[in-house]
Amino acid sequence: KLDEAALQKVFLKSLENYINWCNYLCITPVWSSLEAVSKEKKLLYVSLYLLIWGEASNVRFLPECLCYIFHHFSCINLIDNIGLNLLSGGPNANKQ
Repeated sequence: KLDEAALQKVFLKSLENYINWCNYLCITPVWSSLEAVSKEKKLLYVSLYLLIWGEASNVRFLPECLCYIFHHFSCINLIDNIGLNLLSGGPNANKQ
């Protein structure tokens, strides 16, 4: 079980720079409302950001590039199409 308060704290801390980047550029983040983001999606957003950061090598010293990469990966519905299938046990998890 995921503690909602702990996940919210990690989510906001991890993606704080992304949120500030979006505000600076006057664009909306990939989520329309922070309250509407489920626990699973929050976990996937944090995971995606950390995976990008971990593979970024020297680009991690350019935080605006990380935000750009994260934003565009998230906008292609990677979270909706792939991430939730992984959490639910795969694309055929509910089929009998």
